[in-house]
Amino acid sequence: MSDSSLAGAMLISQQLSFYRSADRWRDNRAASLLAADYTLIHQQHGELVRRYNALVEDFNKLYRLALESEAERKKNASLVSQVTEENNQLVREKDKLQLDLASVKTELALLRSIDRKQNPEVYRFRED
Repeated sequence: MSDSSLAGAMLISQQLSFYRSADRWRDNRAASLLAADYTLIHQQHGELVRRYNALVEDFNKLYRLALESEAERKKNASLVSQVTEENNQLVREKDKLQLDLASVKTELALLRSIDRKQNPEVYRFRED
């Protein structure tokens, strides 16, 4: 092999070595970028998991409050129904008492009339 061939081979060898170094630098840079991307994705995943857990916790609180509210609504509806029935019963009793009172007043007026006819002397002082 001649000197020029040897120089050419050396030049090609250096060029290949340079290309290999450039490839390693590019691969290392890509690996660093991938590692940074992985770290960022891992952080974002952790944040998403925390936010999801907070949402689940909020949902569970709201669901529990909704159940408690529904139970309270049913209780109140039951109480309203009970009070309404008691009110209706009292209205019926009042109406019956008013009828009884009217009957008693009529009977009392009739008895007074009969008594006045039978005992006019008792009522004489009132007429004057």
